[in-house]
Amino acid sequence: MAPTDKPSKTDASRRLDRDMFAAQFQAAYSRLWVVAAGILGDQAGADDIVQDSALAAWAKRDQFEPGTNFTAWLARFVRWHAFNYARKRAGRGTHPTSPTDLDQNASRNLDSPRSLEVDRRGMIDDHQPDFDDDIVRALRGMNEMSRSCLLLRTLHDLSYREISELLEIPEGTAMSHVHRSRQFMRDRLQHRESSAFPEDA
Repeated sequence: MAPTDKPSKTDASRRLDRDMFAAQFQAAYSRLWVVAAGILGDQAGADDIVQDSALAAWAKRDQFEPGTNFTAWLARFVRWHAFNYARKRAGRGTHPTSPTDLDQNASRNLDSPRSLEVDRRGMIDDHQPDFDDDIVRALRGMNEMSRSCLLLRTLHDLSYREISELLEIPEGTAMSHVHRSRQFMRDRLQHRESSAFPEDA
């Protein structure tokens, strides 16, 4: 079922005009992209998922309650579209990995929130030979929620509270996902001298 909320008692569609929606969407884009890529397990298709989700959210903007978390609200659409896409892709038995899409993703003019070996989205760059092959492979070994929690925490520096709001899971669950995911990454990358996913200080 598509994500829905109870209609606001106020005329939210008037308060959330096109310019305001566009500005908030732009500010939330990189986080939403991480959620989509985390669910899909790769970069291919994440842009389309976020764009399709934005169109769906705009069509239902009257359901957004002013004063609530816009990014978390829009993330519902992203998760729904991403899970739908992943199910359809699994049914087709395909796994899209377009080199052209990866090149375009790597050249986006977005600032990375961390100075790790990641692309400008703050996502792992598939073109970095030693770093990416191992880490991308390890990330794909996780389930969707664990992967999303880890990427949001490690690459976007989100607090557990922010992750819980964005993914609509309990804060303790977000913390557990991150802890287990980091342990998983360390186990998978123990042959490396250092890990991009250390424990929190």
